[in-house]
Amino acid sequence: MSTNLGTHPTDAASDRPGRVVDDLIGHGLVHPQRRAEAVDVVTRSLGTAATTGEPRGASGSARGRLVEVAGYLGGALVVAALGLFLADHWIDLGDTGQVVALVVITLLLAGAGAVVASIGSGYAAARAGRDDVRRRLASALLTGAAVAGAVTVGRVVDLADVGGRWSSWPGFLGGVAMVVLGAVAYRVLPSAIAQAGLAGGAFTAVVSSADVVGSSEGTVPGLMILALGGVWVVLSETGVFREVVVGRAIGSALAVLGAQMPLFDGPAGLAYALTAAVAVAGFALYLRTTAWPYLVAGVLAVTVVVPEAIIDWTDGSLGAGGAVLVAGLTLLGASAAGFRVRQETHED
Repeated sequence: MSTNLGTHPTDAASDRPGRVVDDLIGHGLVHPQRRAEAVDVVTRSLGTAATTGEPRGASGSARGRLVEVAGYLGGALVVAALGLFLADHWIDLGDTGQVVALVVITLLLAGAGAVVASIGSGYAAARAGRDDVRRRLASALLTGAAVAGAVTVGRVVDLADVGGRWSSWPGFLGGVAMVVLGAVAYRVLPSAIAQAGLAGGAFTAVVSSADVVGSSEGTVPGLMILALGGVWVVLSETGVFREVVVGRAIGSALAVLGAQMPLFDGPAGLAYALTAAVAVAGFALYLRTTAWPYLVAGVLAVTVVVPEAIIDWTDGSLGAGGAVLVAGLTLLGASAAGFRVRQETHED
């Protein structure tokens, strides 16, 4: 009987995720610096454990989801209980007691996140993506701690504003604190929730900074939010954010919102030009990446800007029915253009 000294079938199967990821990297679909994370994801999707190559049972995955849901519910109930307590006794606590209560909540959430991250297979496994349930749960707790810490900073600044001359500073410094703490939480254990919390802090800081410098009109904040959306897209495309799709969606939403904000108090023509530019950029990015958030952003921007411009330039002479008709036709045209771009991209 001959013995096969070549590659064992189990070895070939265990190396399959690596070959798949290398092929994706070769086609530019995966960033080379994120190869290890991609291998873990493909390994789990193929139903094999990352370290042993043993089949991964569906029951284990179901148990993991139940544990995750229970963890989220438990954390939500704890936060709700603390919120109800503070709502009932907030005034009675006084200034010092309020700050102490917020600090305690921050420490409790941070401690809970640290405990969840360290149990089981440990922090390294969660950080590397080999225990996604525990990573997401711990990251959500750490993000909650970052939010509580940011609120604490805002409250301290508010208490320090004796004369009421720094009305915009609590929001601004609280937003900056959320950016710093959220970045730490994301760095420790990245997740979609952590990225969303980081984006919320950045948005708050940007909007409040416009009030701090005395430029609360729509133009300046709009340009800053538009720039923030561009930064978010760049960070997503360069692999800084692990959740690329989430980053693309956040960046696209911020860009559309920022482009529209000059309509509030600024020149309408600038809003139309910025929104049209966002539409062009969205379609161009979709042609390059085939990522659906960019296509949605392009279609949404076109759908919004065309009726706005037409109604404005005709001084509202179209009436309500005409405005609705223009909006409907624009949506149909933008959707048709989006489907056309999508079809051509997939054909290429």
